[in-house]
Parts: sequence; structure tokens; C-alpha cells
Amino acid sequence: MQARWRPNSSVFTQSVACAGENLLLAFHALGLGARWLADPLYVPDVVRRVLSLPKSWLPQGLVIAGYPGGGPRPRQPARLAEIVLER
Repeated sequence: MQARWRPNSSVFTQSVACAGENLLLAFHALGLGARWLADPLYVPDVVRRVLSLPKSWLPQGLVIAGYPGGGPRPRQPARLAEIVLER
């Protein structure tokens, strides 16, 4: 196996992040509010215990979802120059 195809934790972390984003988009499409929480990265032992996960698992995040109690709060969209870096 070539070195570039060897599994490593960065690839796994990126895959989980992509899956989490897909979950957020799916919940939004269903009219649900959802949020990604990275807290499990800081307290993995607590998350494993509370969710009865195997000790070999490394929790990466949690997605919480539900029906919003009201509409979104109004906000001004960011200017493109504030969020895009051009080189």
C-alpha cells in the first residue's frame, strides 16, 4: 500500500466532519434546527460513558436537532470580503 493511502486520524476526522455537515443539511431540508457540537473532543470519556460507547471509539462530535421554537433571528449577511481571502 502506498504511503498516501494509509489511513490516518486526519482523514477520519475530515470524514466525520463531512458526515456531520450532511446531517445538518438533511435536518435543515426537513425543517429542523440542528447544531454541531465539538464538545466530545474535550470530554471523550464522559461521552463514551453516557452513550455507552466502546472504549476504542473516539467521539468526534454531537449533532443536536429539533423543531425550532420560532423563526430565525434577523441578521445582516457578512460581506464577501470579510469571509473570503483572495491571493
